[in-house]
Amino acid sequence: MERIFISSLVRGEIAEIRTATRAAVESLDMRPVMFETQPASAEGSRRALLDQVGTSDALLLLVGAEYGEPGERGISPTEEEFQQARDRGIDVLALVQEGIEREPAQQEFLARVRGTWERGNFTANFTGPDDVALAAVKTLSAWQRGRAGGDPMPAAVERALELARGPGQSGVMYGGSKLRVVATPVLNTPLIDAVALRDPDQLLGAAANAARASGLVSHQMGIQTAVDRDRLLLTAQGGGRGGSDLNLAVGFDGSVVGEGEVGGDQMGFGGMIVRADRARDVIDRTARFAQQVWQAIDVRDEIRDVLLTAAVPEASQKGWVEEDPGNSMSMSMRMPHVLIAPEQPMRVRRADLDQPGTLDRLHAELRRAFELAGGVQQRNPRGF
Repeated sequence: MERIFISSLVRGEIAEIRTATRAAVESLDMRPVMFETQPASAEGSRRALLDQVGTSDALLLLVGAEYGEPGERGISPTEEEFQQARDRGIDVLALVQEGIEREPAQQEFLARVRGTWERGNFTANFTGPDDVALAAVKTLSAWQRGRAGGDPMPAAVERALELARGPGQSGVMYGGSKLRVVATPVLNTPLIDAVALRDPDQLLGAAANAARASGLVSHQMGIQTAVDRDRLLLTAQGGGRGGSDLNLAVGFDGSVVGEGEVGGDQMGFGGMIVRADRARDVIDRTARFAQQVWQAIDVRDEIRDVLLTAAVPEASQKGWVEEDPGNSMSMSMRMPHVLIAPEQPMRVRRADLDQPGTLDRLHAELRRAFELAGGVQQRNPRGF
């Protein structure tokens, strides 16, 4: 039986929230460990409670409005328990209360918790005692499934990079100038199984609707759909500026691949550039595409965090520009055939995937990759 340490303040509304959380833990046949469940101890109460953190399987952190009174170490008891779990390698599952005004110290603590996200922590949101139990059950269930299957991160990284590279080989012409954006959930189990595939038309229809709603595919474009070995394929016919097709996909593991045209408008050089504004637009639309796809296929609300990366096919023939370069272009000999940025995919919370900060960061990583390869073009003020 897993031992779940419940960490938070004990006073005010949060005490009622703790009670509901305890019931949620017990409903999953797990053992809640908290101040209320501990017997009297001859040791100092803080020391005895901190020792319980180290013997637990996970720490369930309830982040409300108040930070709490700092102790001898200058931090609150809740943060001390968080640090103890982190130092001992105990999984941290954070439930963050929304719709409240947080104390500045608590907001800073929350930033520190989320700053350790890439080390394997999980977070979810709730509003109060009425819905915290559901958030706890979902979070603990996802954590338990992840433990049963081992660490899903290495396989997710490999999958994201495989999709970013795409099916083409050096020398294959894609047509136009395109950006491919990949969002891969960090999961051990597939989201689309044999049962769901009994009615593939429904899945394909939902994916096509999401592609149109996100703006990746206009309502005037035709979409050809198919089921491959491990993914749903969507081809927007003539979606590129030069009339080339756009290829989108939804993997059975929940991976989403978006694609969009990012070249210029002028003849000749249009297919040799990646325009910054159009790249940012494709990143934004793909994030919206992914969120809408997951609403349709993630029926158990399993996705907690996601790997995000972008790729430019035939990058060796392209340069990054802030605006169309006029009548001259210089080529970098250091550009790879397929440029991937970042090379180690970004790990972000699902809730943050389509937030401006996340999208700006991926856009900056893409520009930086061009810059490091000498592929950022500077416009000649004379236009040649």
